[in-house]
Amino acid sequence: DGYLARKYSVVSKLGTFLDHGVDKLISLALSFLLYYFYHIPDWAFYFFVIRDFLIIIVGATLFLGFGVAFSSLWLGKIAGAFYYGMVFGYLLNFSIFARFCLIISVILFGIVIIVYPIKYFPVLKETLLKGKGVVSHGL
Repeated sequence: DGYLARKYSVVSKLGTFLDHGVDKLISLALSFLLYYFYHIPDWAFYFFVIRDFLIIIVGATLFLGFGVAFSSLWLGKIAGAFYYGMVFGYLLNFSIFARFCLIISVILFGIVIIVYPIKYFPVLKETLLKGKGVVSHGL
């Protein structure tokens, strides 16, 4: 887990890549389960699936092609907390809470999709120019 790696100072590019990849696979599986069993709105399902596939594809391309892996931003972690709040809301049949968390997570993830390139493009450009592929730590 990324938390333990940071706590014990054993962060690596591979670990950062795998941590994000596994997180996205789990959220993809949860999105499919929520769509099938709890009938989350179509638009939300497609948003989460496209978002997770984009993160997996871009992350894999950067890591495998350039040796670059980025850590999460705090805003992404907060959006993820609302996503998991939505999951638990649906599982526990708290539909109002689940819908609230769904809307907030979509808004925050939408902001994150804009913030990531703004924050990391200069770092990526510098890293690729220097040929290092170092891990950049998020805020």
